[in-house]
Amino acid sequence: MAKLRLAGVPAERVQFSHYGRLLLSAGKAGVVVWSNGEDRPRKIAIFDKPGQPFAAAFSPNGKLVATGDFDGAVRLWRSETGALIDVLRARGMQPVTAVSFSGNGSEVAAAEGSEAILWNLRTRSPRVLYANRNDVWTVAVSPDGSHLAVGDTSGHARVWNLRSGAAVDLNGHSGAIRGLAFSP
Repeated sequence: MAKLRLAGVPAERVQFSHYGRLLLSAGKAGVVVWSNGEDRPRKIAIFDKPGQPFAAAFSPNGKLVATGDFDGAVRLWRSETGALIDVLRARGMQPVTAVSFSGNGSEVAAAEGSEAILWNLRTRSPRVLYANRNDVWTVAVSPDGSHLAVGDTSGHARVWNLRSGAAVDLNGHSGAIRGLAFSP
C-alpha cells in the first residue's frame, strides 16, 4: 500500500476513475491525478491552485475532472494533462462544496452555497434545482442521469426526478449530510 501525498498535505477528496486505472485526490495543495497501474502510483497531472479546490470528480470515462473551488467556480480539466477546458459559473461566489457528473458525462452538478446547480455541458447553461436556507454540502447524479440528490447542513436530503421535476424528501438524518451516492 502506497501513501500518496502532495506537498505533505492530506487529500480531502479521493475517487477512482471508472475502471480504476486513475486515482484523483484533491485538497489544499491542489488536485492530482495518479496512475494506478504500477507497483508505485505516479503523478500524471497536477492542477488547480493550492488552497482553491474543495471538491473534485472524474467524468464517467475518466477523461475529464470537474473541480469545485472556494471562489464559486466549477472548472473542467483534462485528467491526463491538467489542461483547463472551461470555467462554469452560476450566480454566486459561494464555495463549491461538491461536484458530480451524470452517468453519460453530459451534465455536471455542483453544490454552491445554498443551491444545487446542474449544467448541460453541451450548451453550458446552468439550471438551479434547489435553493434552501441551509448550505448544500453534497450532490450526486444517478448513473442514468435521471435523478439528482442533494444533502445540506441541516440534515435535509432531497432526490429529484430530472425528467418530471418531482422531488422526494428523505427524512431521518440528525446532522449535516456530507456525502451521498447512488448505487449502480
